[in-house]
Amino acid sequence: MNSTFLTPAAPMRAARSRRGNTGAFTLVEVIVAVGIVAIGFLGAFAMVLQSGRLVSAAEEDALVSSGLEQRMDQLRELSWPTLTDGTGITGTVWTARPLSMSGITVTQETITISAWDLNNAKTLNATWNGSGSPTATLSAGAVDLSTASAVKVVASLTWTGRRSSNPQTRNLVTVISRGGISKSDLP
Repeated sequence: MNSTFLTPAAPMRAARSRRGNTGAFTLVEVIVAVGIVAIGFLGAFAMVLQSGRLVSAAEEDALVSSGLEQRMDQLRELSWPTLTDGTGITGTVWTARPLSMSGITVTQETITISAWDLNNAKTLNATWNGSGSPTATLSAGAVDLSTASAVKVVASLTWTGRRSSNPQTRNLVTVISRGGISKSDLP
């Protein structure tokens, strides 16, 4: 066979071998692609961290809200005289910590009880700093708080955040009537 005789596909193969393989990526293209993928992974990682912080904060809020609701239930169970003179708060309510608040570092609890239907009645302010002894004091007023037919109760809880270590406060407000809800006659 004569070596000068070429098939029609031979010149194409020769041209391809001189140009190199056109199906490969250059080093710059590979570096750019790796950079884009790395930025995507970093963004996803940051989003996972942020969602973890939000979930932890929401869990703390739920535990504190549940604890405040349990405090209100404890206050509702007190007799009227022990609720309005403060002995029930310092002697009964603050001796039993709500189970939902066991994992939270409580720095202060306050309960303020004021008359719902009397203008010049005394106000009860009770404070507990978590480690010290609880205190309950009645403010000056012309009318005794126990003569009210209903009281407004504001419970406040301050705690140190688990992740942020910043102090946070939540409040819950309710009205408790003498004799309970079924016997109340609120205006």
